[in-house]
Amino acid sequence: MKIRQLMIAMLGVFAMTACTQTDRAQESAESGEVPPSISSAQIAIHGNLKLCDPFASGGAATLNGYYYTVLRPDGNLNIHYLDYATHSDIILCSRPNCTHDDESCSSFIQSNSLVPSLAVVGDRLLIVGGGIGVSDPEEGDLPYIEVMQLDGNDRKRVYQANASSEFGALVCDDQNFYTVERITKIQDDIPILTQHIAQIDLNTGEKTVLSDMGTNIVYLCDATGNTIYYYSIEPQDDSQTYSKTISKYYAYDIENNNTALIDSISSDSKRKITITDGNLYQTDSEAHQVLVKHIGGATDGPIIKEFSIDEEFENYTIRCVIDGKIVVDGQQKSEDGTTQSITHIIDCDTGETKAWPLYYDSAVTSHPAQVEILAMQDDAFLVRCGVETLDVKYGDGGTYTMSNSQYATIKKSDFWYGIENYNYFA
Repeated sequence: MKIRQLMIAMLGVFAMTACTQTDRAQESAESGEVPPSISSAQIAIHGNLKLCDPFASGGAATLNGYYYTVLRPDGNLNIHYLDYATHSDIILCSRPNCTHDDESCSSFIQSNSLVPSLAVVGDRLLIVGGGIGVSDPEEGDLPYIEVMQLDGNDRKRVYQANASSEFGALVCDDQNFYTVERITKIQDDIPILTQHIAQIDLNTGEKTVLSDMGTNIVYLCDATGNTIYYYSIEPQDDSQTYSKTISKYYAYDIENNNTALIDSISSDSKRKITITDGNLYQTDSEAHQVLVKHIGGATDGPIIKEFSIDEEFENYTIRCVIDGKIVVDGQQKSEDGTTQSITHIIDCDTGETKAWPLYYDSAVTSHPAQVEILAMQDDAFLVRCGVETLDVKYGDGGTYTMSNSQYATIKKSDFWYGIENYNYFA
């Protein structure tokens, strides 16, 4: 049901289902070989690669402001802009007396129950429809890219997929958009998944397939310089089921069209890793430590830093690294014996560990929600620190209670010390 798909898209999650593997994929998993690249063309990168949305916020940040989407009561969307200089919330439309409720408005997005992502590439704002893998897609289910000036003018569609697929990553340089494109085809009533890294030229809309990523489930970790980092979840044994898996971490050099295996971790391992800013962050719940390593193409790169974790903290994994702080999610037993989720912050400079500092009461959850960092300024964060609910009617699909976010800026020092000194947008 598309309402469920909407909720998944709003959380930035690309749902995947396990599928039967081809003989080639089985041979690759057994041998540990890296899936081969399938493009022999020399690929040019214009500037350094970067994640379009490093905080997984769903919006797009610039040095001067932040673009985001607002859900409408009719189920469609409008693009808004948070201007840091005036601290104002502006709908991205300059037309006088516009009602902002149809495609004549530059801010309007026909959502078709799917929420697209926003990205800023150079001096252009992108609307990226991620698509959805269905057997009989409608036009609104297909991936697309629209570009416009940062003020909303000159909006045009530069890319439109013509078959069912999904975009599973958002990466860019100064001119091109990169994604993991996932295509599911039904063969003999069995879903077969294929994936590849694709480059889309934002001037021409031309798509170039760069590297075949096989049929195992793939997720992107990071992008920096000319390298995309990703991991593949593969069956651990010959049965090709996902009861036991192994995660293989790769570095794909786009300019040299070369893929290197960085590390491998089985599903029952005590280690978990995250790659960000070109470094590898490893947790070890058996040794109760976090290691930071340089990535040099080898499994055991040089250790940069090492931090200890409280032994009462268990089943933990690194969510991200923000402002020199490692964000670690895990579980901890309460005095009554129950287990609760908890988030710790490790200061990379001092090694000090403290709990996540700020929460807010949410009308859509049964417990306080974490204040989320969406973008960084020199001395402040843009944060999501509240929600407003609204009833949304999806045609004949019924009416649902949904929510829009509340935004504010806060000094970095106030955030880390848990001081609720928010500066809301007017």
